Amino acid sequence: MTLGCTPIEQVQIPTKSRDELPPFLRAMQYIYTNKEISEQIYSLLEPVICTKQSTGRPGMDLWSIFVLAGARLCLNADYDRLHHIANYDNLVRQILGIHDGIVRGRDFNRQTIIDNVHLLDDNTLREINCIIVQSGHQLLKKKETEALRIKVDSFVTEANVHFPTDYNLLWDSGRKCFDILKHLSKINNYYGSGWRKIKSWQGKLKNKMTSLSKALSNKSNKGTERANMAIMEFLCVAWALSDKLSKVRQLNMCSLEETALFQQFTYYRDMFDKHIDLVDRRLMQDEKIPHEKKSFLSSSLGLNGFVKVKPTSQ
Repeated sequence: MTLGCTPIEQVQIPTKSRDELPPFLRAMQYIYTNKEISEQIYSLLEPVICTKQSTGRPGMDLWSIFVLAGARLCLNADYDRLHHIANYDNLVRQILGIHDGIVRGRDFNRQTIIDNVHLLDDNTLREINCIIVQSGHQLLKKKETEALRIKVDSFVTEANVHFPTDYNLLWDSGRKCFDILKHLSKINNYYGSGWRKIKSWQGKLKNKMTSLSKALSNKSNKGTERANMAIMEFLCVAWALSDKLSKVRQLNMCSLEETALFQQFTYYRDMFDKHIDLVDRRLMQDEKIPHEKKSFLSSSLGLNGFVKVKPTSQ
């Protein structure tokens, strides 16, 4: 520890703060003082992190890496904020054991934090999480046969709920594919290749859907001809987009977030193809779609999927 600093087990953590950082630091303090848990966590960290030779620039100790990695996940922070709290947040620096005492404690370079914290992979974090959850059960003295009771909170999110028709559900499915592709391209540039004009595709599909909606609202003979033209233009764009979406493939080695997003993308791509078929059969071929083959779904603005809407008797 730094000369003159407070020992980690004696650090006073505020209990009335509603910020998410103090409870996390209290958990870190508990892990540090519990030798059994800390040794189990160190045994998982050492094979993953302690692989470099003792040469070159000074790195970080296991405890500092573990605390900063946990703070990054807890706060959903980027490395710039992590660099700031590691050097200027006194409470965090006390838990790290380097708070300013008689002499100034160590300062972390931003690149040093990045190079060390990112060494913790998903599998190691999952194993550490299991150890912490088990220790929490023991701390609360939960029996193995006793059911866990947890408190959850709900919140209101903005949603785009509208009457489900085949053509606007086709647009919703395409819109969700675009949204997920944008997220995937931020994680891996591979998914952004070939989608330089993704905004153009999105605008073109939406414009054709809007034109079709206006044309179908006109019941005159001229409106019917215009509607047929709008249907054909909308389907032509949808067919071309479907062919382009079908060429998107998942990489062999990818993260958990990338895998989850690609699973959602596959679902919306299938829904996109399904509604192309429904629009073609109902509007172009004038086929009556059985009730059980219809989709009564409305899309959400987020990436959490479709929200089911109960069909009416009409």
